[in-house]
Amino acid sequence: PSIEVEPVILARRGESAQSLFQKFMAVASRARFAVVLLSSDDYGASRRQYDAKGVGGRALQFRARQNVVLELGFFYGRLGWENVFVVYEDPTEVFPNFERPSDLGGVVFESMADTAWQG
Repeated sequence: PSIEVEPVILARRGESAQSLFQKFMAVASRARFAVVLLSSDDYGASRRQYDAKGVGGRALQFRARQNVVLELGFFYGRLGWENVFVVYEDPTEVFPNFERPSDLGGVVFESMADTAWQG
């Protein structure tokens, strides 16, 4: 039985006159459920943390790209918390820190390494 999932790769969509975010809005506005992958593609720190005496680069943490965090917020607002499933990529041993969006403290994210979410 089909669950009617439509994977979308915005960069491959043909509407060349639109920005990626415009393409996202057009597709996302039709969604009834969202699965959002937070992967450690960027790293950063708050300016206060980075500028703290003797800290500098040690304050850096891996985090999801900021556009993904924006899109996650869009889905939470449009679909409600109960219709958004968040999966995150576990950090590596080399860079063990993964920064979750700070306003989402207490929200349950599923680790990609834990296969229980698959089944």
